[in-house]
Amino acid sequence: MNVETFKSLVSQAQPDCGCNKTDFQSWAAWRTKTRDLDSTLWGKKRLEANMPAGQLENLGPFDHRDEAIKARGYTSYLPNGLNYWSKKAPIAVYFYPFHDCDIYRCKTCQAVFLAYTEESGHVPEQRLRWVRPELISEQK
Repeated sequence: MNVETFKSLVSQAQPDCGCNKTDFQSWAAWRTKTRDLDSTLWGKKRLEANMPAGQLENLGPFDHRDEAIKARGYTSYLPNGLNYWSKKAPIAVYFYPFHDCDIYRCKTCQAVFLAYTEESGHVPEQRLRWVRPELISEQK
């Protein structure tokens, strides 16, 4: 999917439908089954949230995925001291991890999400983030 189509889809989202999108304002482990959200990992609170099974439709990756990964590798774009976990961090579609994401859409409210598999920990973890239009950055 190209960036213009992506931005258009994001602008078409409707009010909340119960898909828990606000739980994904920053990156969170994506769980489709009910889990204990108070679970801990090595004494630290886990960032995970639930999404009803079958709620999201996979629309595929960005058209520029391979080109962006080749050009920037695993470089992130985080201006003004923001960090990866911030709810205000830009969704920089040409930088990691966004350029490696699949695009998903809620079947009910049309909210758009980005998902990727984080593989740098002990086990791969699927992560999901809700896309808010004001956070999209086309910085290259």
